[in-house]
Amino acid sequence: MFKRDWFANPMPIADRDTFIAAKRLQPVRAWDLAWTESEHGKEPDYSVGVLLGYDRESTICYILDVARGRWSPAGLEQVIVTTAVRDGYEYRIRIPQDAGAGKFVAHYMAKKLVRFAVTIEPEVGMGNKAQRAVSFAAHCENRFVVLAQADWNTAFVDELCAFPNGVNDDQVNAAAAAFRAAARRPQFYAVGA
Repeated sequence: MFKRDWFANPMPIADRDTFIAAKRLQPVRAWDLAWTESEHGKEPDYSVGVLLGYDRESTICYILDVARGRWSPAGLEQVIVTTAVRDGYEYRIRIPQDAGAGKFVAHYMAKKLVRFAVTIEPEVGMGNKAQRAVSFAAHCENRFVVLAQADWNTAFVDELCAFPNGVNDDQVNAAAAAFRAAARRPQFYAVGA
């Protein structure tokens, strides 16, 4: 679904906050949560938080940061809260609501982030992971997605290029969710007189 040459020229960004303000970006960090840490002989899924800045005028998306790791539940909770504080209060946060206990987990994390702009979005009913990534992949193909030059670039692009057949899909899930959350336009309803 993704090709390496779509991401061939990462952009050096010295100061993320200044860049976001200058470009008038709408930043959102979307999380894909695994809640598991590495164990002997096991390599579970990663938990990933992708920070995307969306420019409504040009429709260009900037992938500004990727937080990625295998953390215990308590460790992941701390990473999410610490990342939110570092990002700042003007950044939106998107938490997924998975099936089953996901509703409790999503609302628990929203309560932990009560001072921030948090949205909870169900994953159920949105198709499979590949279907949820289609609009993000199309945006990438049209060269409307730019990566900030960073240490995470190689792992990020490798995972995207292997999707949907790669070992991991957590960065794809988080990036596609961030794109959907950032590109969504507010809906207005007219009231008849």
